[in-house]
Amino acid sequence: MNDSTKRRVLLVEHDYDLCEILKSLLEEDGFSVDLAFSTFDALSKLGLAQIIITETKLLGIDHEMITKTAAFDGIPVIYFTADLDFDGPASHTLHKPTSVRELVGLMDRLAPR
Repeated sequence: MNDSTKRRVLLVEHDYDLCEILKSLLEEDGFSVDLAFSTFDALSKLGLAQIIITETKLLGIDHEMITKTAAFDGIPVIYFTADLDFDGPASHTLHKPTSVRELVGLMDRLAPR
């Protein structure tokens, strides 16, 4: 699969090691993955994404800025968090730890291939 046919994912996560692991696993599953480690970094890369996976505890502005901007552009957002009290949409929230299969399944429901 060449890069032009891969779905583009923006992974927003402050944990560098977790980002690298998820990026590798998602690329094995046929995705093209861009990384962002803060809200500011993510906002500069939103135009590249077809789907966004974001941590809810980020450096910089709150994750809600990413969500509002993505919604305006029609980009689905998956909240990926260890915060069990996070009050986001249940259909778009995965709590850490989770399996890559569960993450990809949610991505397929929100942004079919």
